[in-house]
Amino acid sequence: MLSIGAFNALLKTLEEPPEHAIFILATTDPQKVPDTIVSRCQCFSFKKISNESVVERLNFVCKKEKIKIDDEVISKIALLSDGGMRDALGYLDKMVSFTDKKITIDDFNEVNGIVSDEDINSFINYIFDGSIENVLIKINEFNDSGKNLIQIMTQLINFIRNVIVDYYLNKSNIDFSIDLYQKLINSINENFINIKKSDNTKIYIEMLFLKFINDNKLIETVDIQANQQTVEKTIPVENETKNAETVVEKETVVEKNIEKPKKNKIEEKVDVDNPKILNIDDVMEARINNTFATASKPILKEIVNNFEKLRDYSFDQKFGYLVCSLLDSTVRVAGKDSIIISYESDALVKSNLANLIKLENTYNKLNNANIKIAIISDDLWDKLKNDYIENLKNNVPYTIIDEPELIFEELDKNDIISSSAVELFGSDIVEVE
Repeated sequence: MLSIGAFNALLKTLEEPPEHAIFILATTDPQKVPDTIVSRCQCFSFKKISNESVVERLNFVCKKEKIKIDDEVISKIALLSDGGMRDALGYLDKMVSFTDKKITIDDFNEVNGIVSDEDINSFINYIFDGSIENVLIKINEFNDSGKNLIQIMTQLINFIRNVIVDYYLNKSNIDFSIDLYQKLINSINENFINIKKSDNTKIYIEMLFLKFINDNKLIETVDIQANQQTVEKTIPVENETKNAETVVEKETVVEKNIEKPKKNKIEEKVDVDNPKILNIDDVMEARINNTFATASKPILKEIVNNFEKLRDYSFDQKFGYLVCSLLDSTVRVAGKDSIIISYESDALVKSNLANLIKLENTYNKLNNANIKIAIISDDLWDKLKNDYIENLKNNVPYTIIDEPELIFEELDKNDIISSSAVELFGSDIVEVE
């Protein structure tokens, strides 16, 4: 807390101290101490006190002072004190003066202007679901209830950090892609100083999360019922006054249309090394259309979780390279029997389309599934997403269409690639073990 002038006044005494005197200077901001002072001192850096030690000491104090307090509150105080025992005791003292009854987690949240972990988790879910309306409503609720928005951002960072660490150390299940959690925590960290400096913290935070949702191309939440109604409208009813029998007939036709497509004959081609699909463009177009027609948020979450499980096979000698190719993609839409994934460049799209059969077999085998994959570029995804949202707004339905059978290129038996060495050079030249 000393100014530069005060430090300079102290400097002469520090240079020639009395023999009986030892000066101990303590600071939490060593970067603010002038070099002229630091150079005349022996410097020691003290480690932060562990959370376990803080909890143990707080329990000791509470027992001696006969303070009734929930264990969860003590854990929260230890976390909030960030390794500082003085701060931890200060938080405890503040809680004791707040109530003479048993101190609960609600009391702790109320005094420190923070919210529960359940509120933080639901807020994160709204962000990852792309539910802009709920994100804005939640921020308003925090602000109107007098919560400290900067403190909530700190909570958000700590919560996401714990999710990420728990995922990598304990292989815990998560609701969304680990990449999304990492992107979100990085986005908040990068803007944290600006959040503190902002004249209007609430507006800055609102714009930050809107930008995150848009930058990560999270599709607006589409109500599943509305989506099902869109599918049911694939055959327009010319006259609404027709009897119920006719309507049932039309609904039955639609239901037949969205039945699970016939199993593709991929298994028959498993042993073929990258068979070229001649009608790949037509196949991709049909799969993209049908995926949008049956798109569902719950299915999308399930597929994203399945992709995360693939990480366990990244180093598998047999199909690790295929797993890595799948993990390099971004899952965009998931429907009843197919998904759309995208890659950053056209070159990656082309190379993975060449491996389409192997990629599908790998995913289906490791997840015990039977889905088809449509592969597109990120640029094409931007256009398809905008078209999809526009069609939903204008009540333009996606009609299920028949996917064409895969047509494979026939290899010439005389081709050097498909002919054996014996056939080419004769058994008298080639030695066969």
